[in-house]
Amino acid sequence: MLRAELWRGGVLHSAYEALNETVVSKGDIARMGEFAVELDGKSVALFRADGVIVSTPTGSTAYTLAANGPILTPSVDAMVVTPICPHLLTLRPIVVRGDALLAVRVEGVANPALLTVDGQKAMELRMGDELRCRKSSHTVNLIRMSEGGFFEALRSKLSWGER
Repeated sequence: MLRAELWRGGVLHSAYEALNETVVSKGDIARMGEFAVELDGKSVALFRADGVIVSTPTGSTAYTLAANGPILTPSVDAMVVTPICPHLLTLRPIVVRGDALLAVRVEGVANPALLTVDGQKAMELRMGDELRCRKSSHTVNLIRMSEGGFFEALRSKLSWGER
């Protein structure tokens, strides 16, 4: 799972636990936002896009996959950072180690940006708000009903690897 903390004006505003992903996105349908991403306090990129997804391995087969992100097996200790429709074609999803601290900051939007956690109710973000994501101390145990495993599920649900 992922722990997401919203920091506003240098103060912890709210915190969330996510199974799949957190999304920072622009609020206006016709305009891109400007977002900064940092990894362990070091700049990764400053870019214009519709938003940024930070996902768990479980979430890699959800919204992240739809945004052209990679599929991670459930046992991988990592997070995925996926820009949503970035202005630069060279900006690609990245996989970072599970114990990293990822920060996504709203640098510029025409209208308020939004924070969505696991597809639930969106919260309005302000300019300069920062979402800090790291591995949660909580875990979820999922029950597997079939013996086929992860790749059988990919083949069955996504026709993965089939012609």
